[in-house]
Amino acid sequence: MPKRARNPNDEATNDDLLPEAPKPWATVEPKGLFVVEDGVSSFTAEEVWNYFDKPDFPWFQRFGVRFPKTAKFNNYRIGPFTGDDEQRAFEDKYPAVYKMCQEAVATMREHLERKEPDGSFKHFKAESVNVHKHEPGWGLGAHYDDTHDVGHGMVLMVSITDRRHRMGQHRFFQFTDPVQGRKYGVHTPNRQVLLFKDECYDFWRHESVRDKKQSGTCLSFTIRLKSIDGYNNFADDRKYAKGAPAAARWAHKRLRAILGRE
Repeated sequence: MPKRARNPNDEATNDDLLPEAPKPWATVEPKGLFVVEDGVSSFTAEEVWNYFDKPDFPWFQRFGVRFPKTAKFNNYRIGPFTGDDEQRAFEDKYPAVYKMCQEAVATMREHLERKEPDGSFKHFKAESVNVHKHEPGWGLGAHYDDTHDVGHGMVLMVSITDRRHRMGQHRFFQFTDPVQGRKYGVHTPNRQVLLFKDECYDFWRHESVRDKKQSGTCLSFTIRLKSIDGYNNFADDRKYAKGAPAAARWAHKRLRAILGRE
């Protein structure tokens, strides 16, 4: 798809960045965050774990270009798979991951039928999957995801661990709104399905907190529509600059307007 021209008069810049609120920050659950425990079957979770739990699995360095000597080998990408034919290819090539995605989508859709039956998730499909391996003490820094029109961004996340660590100290996934001084944390045990969208996507950062006391490895699967996945320029929407720094500028610009700050 050709790159869509951006209007230079409608850009977000460093001048739009707002200062962080003083700490301590209040614990507030973000609007647009939904969590379901045991959202995929134990059999499916074990199949997925066994697929990735191999000494020669081809993990690559997500930040290898910037930090080739220190970046962890902790990333793997699947997709995108759009349309019926590509979805069948997804199932043929990654049957366990495909099954997990279908179960997670069905679980979250059922959960949201009671909370927002006409919400944006009703049209969600698992088209692109980004896999992160989180060993004890590794983590992933706080960041905003790529910018989209307000209310369009959404991420479905499934956490898979070795079932022997189900009762241990799980990976801690934290959301922060530094401008308004808010935070909210979620532990991510095996088989958990988590969705963040709307305000939680547009105005909150998220991070995987580094914790050396974490029990074992957590595999985190971030599942997106192709149109939302910014990795390798998969996303269809080209009117916003990609990357976490640009996303921060846009989040703050929009918050300026909402909060009435000059």
